[in-house]
Amino acid sequence: MASQKCKECILQIIDQLRQRKARPDIVRICHMAARKHGMKWQETESHLEKLVESGTVVKVDYKGNVSYRNTAKWKKTHSWKKVVHSDKTCKNIISAVQEIAQNSLERGASVKDVEKWLSTNTQGPQIERTQLRAALDKEVVNGNLKKLPQGTYISSESNPEKKITEKPTTSVSSPGKRGRPPSKRKKFKKTHGPDFETLSFGKRSMDDASCDYCLQTEPIVRRGFKEGILVCQDCNAKAHPSCMGYNAILARRTLESPWQCIDCKTCTVCQDSGDPDTMLFCDACDKGYHMTCHEPAIEDKPQDGNNTSCLPTPYDSAASSEDDNNRIEAKRKSEERSPPEQKKSSCPDASRWGVEDVVKYFSSLGYKDQADALQDQEIDGQSLLLMKRSDVLTGLSIRLGPALKMYQHVMKLQLGGMDTAN
Repeated sequence: MASQKCKECILQIIDQLRQRKARPDIVRICHMAARKHGMKWQETESHLEKLVESGTVVKVDYKGNVSYRNTAKWKKTHSWKKVVHSDKTCKNIISAVQEIAQNSLERGASVKDVEKWLSTNTQGPQIERTQLRAALDKEVVNGNLKKLPQGTYISSESNPEKKITEKPTTSVSSPGKRGRPPSKRKKFKKTHGPDFETLSFGKRSMDDASCDYCLQTEPIVRRGFKEGILVCQDCNAKAHPSCMGYNAILARRTLESPWQCIDCKTCTVCQDSGDPDTMLFCDACDKGYHMTCHEPAIEDKPQDGNNTSCLPTPYDSAASSEDDNNRIEAKRKSEERSPPEQKKSSCPDASRWGVEDVVKYFSSLGYKDQADALQDQEIDGQSLLLMKRSDVLTGLSIRLGPALKMYQHVMKLQLGGMDTAN
């Protein structure tokens, strides 16, 4: 495939993934390129790396996951601290620091020295100084370089007997805009845009953990009990429950279970953090729900951006759980009383279906547009019965809402031919 055509295909795929609120990472891009354009995985990866080197595509680090953006549609307000340069550029930066540091002995390599070395020894578009400084700091975080107290850089392999105690100057931050608008809950101090630069927290002992809001390192006594420090399971942000504005009951609940900060919160139903503008947060249990995933669905977003309680949903309501248990028990007793031939599911057996049968079945259920995706990927009955949740939600390139509903029918078909008597 011609280079220009590959470029157009990759940019189109990135834009489509972004439009669907899906992260355009290497796996999704290569998968769509192979499915839609017949491109091989290595071919797509090679062209993508060239587009990054030429500046046509921006490579960013989002919560520890590398994804790609179309530079032409990249917001100029975004911080360059989250940009991940191509492998070739990173190697050139490390080589520059190693060579300069060897010649300058203890002084190390400054940003200006590295910039001059790159302009002399490399070809192609040059990196701006702001981007270069961010790239150097990122290599420090990755352990490839060390930063001296005077602000210069050396290779991590040089002077192994000399330990550099200077910590990276990059600060812990959280994503910029998130689902919850300004309210009584407090957010962490932010330093850059919506993508997140992941720092290495593994070297830091939890005994030294300090609240990112009040900066106290020890548990504090508030509201009559000793508060520990909440640590976000995704970004390692730290805070006391009271510093986040949690009431006493919510504080106790969050300390007893894994916690996500407001910026990393995922929907309890679909387990996805996308579409943050429709994410609501329960003030009783701190769980997150998309307005469309919540049952019943919420059409109008509350003015304060919060749910006072998530009890009306079947996922947290004690009454709903009791009703579900009663229905399950009644169904079990009914099956015990019924003859074996009546225990088989009424769902059709899809094991011998062809592609047209699968398309016809979902079209009859009202998913005509989504059924086209099944036809494009030539999903027959046997393939349908082997599909996992992730295959339906992300592999078919359809919107999340219809995908969730379609998966319910897929599960019914997968269980349709099973004999419940066994």
